[in-house]
Amino acid sequence: MKKMRSKSKNFTLIELLVVVAIIAILAGMLLPALNNAREQGRSASCKNHLKTFGTGALMYIDDNDGWIMSASMPYYDSGSGWKDADYWSFMGGSAYTSLAHIYFNPYLPRPAGQWDIHHLGSSKSQFHCPSMNVQTTSYSYGMNENFNARNNAELKIDGMKKSGHVRYPSSLIHITEGYTWFTISRWNNLSGATVKGSSNYSKTAMAFRHTGYANTLYIDGHVGVVKMGNYSGNDKMWDKNQ
Repeated sequence: MKKMRSKSKNFTLIELLVVVAIIAILAGMLLPALNNAREQGRSASCKNHLKTFGTGALMYIDDNDGWIMSASMPYYDSGSGWKDADYWSFMGGSAYTSLAHIYFNPYLPRPAGQWDIHHLGSSKSQFHCPSMNVQTTSYSYGMNENFNARNNAELKIDGMKKSGHVRYPSSLIHITEGYTWFTISRWNNLSGATVKGSSNYSKTAMAFRHTGYANTLYIDGHVGVVKMGNYSGNDKMWDKNQ
């Protein structure tokens, strides 16, 4: 008896093109889902940063007779210009022991071996938002500009607020996502500074980095989101609220 010889069938060009087309379609279906999952992870990391800020801010209130942490305050070397230690985002290492009690310094960890000045949310910080483009921006987070309590070397009293005087602490923004500076202006919500070097560098816009949302810390310590399409510049969110 003759043995039956098995025949191998090779892919034709058309069959190969069909397989490639199917793979391309599947990739096109899966990539958006993967990108969305990746962005959700980045947003979760950003929210954790803000939750850490919220814990530190509440500890600051407890240690400072109910005063909410300001965006800026004058210190012994403050003048007409700005000093690093004037900013809420200032964090110094052991070389700045005289300033170790200000802002978040007593409450948030500093990177090991980091002795020079760095800023919360900058590309050198462990609190940098992973969705921020480090090539074109400089700060991940900014504080509500209405908490600025510095006017040159003088204390600006209307920038000082006690937590017990805030009527709606779950609605008043404390720290949110920004682009270029340490404060956020409600009036620059969509049209203000967006990249380093902008002519409006001193007051940054709110950044809606996470698929149209901005992660936001409120005075009561909770973290929520502000949607670009639902953005409101009202006083309850930004200003009077007391």
